Amino acid sequence: MLDCDNDHSDEIKDWVSSLDVAMAFPRVTYAISYSRNHMKQKGNKSPRPRFHVYFMIPETKDQDEYTRLK
Repeated sequence: MLDCDNDHSDEIKDWVSSLDVAMAFPRVTYAISYSRNHMKQKGNKSPRPRFHVYFMIPETKDQDEYTRLK
């Protein structure tokens, strides 16, 4: 799972959307779950898209392989 909190910029044009994820990873299986703070004020940050992206990966118990895949 990866978080996308869009806290890297206060410029709307710089924010990543779920559509951006779809366009960046065509033919890749993933799921998106919107954060409980999606489009809400959080601290001093304005409301913005916040979500989690889950990518399907092969099961592994090897920490180095998991790190490489992530």
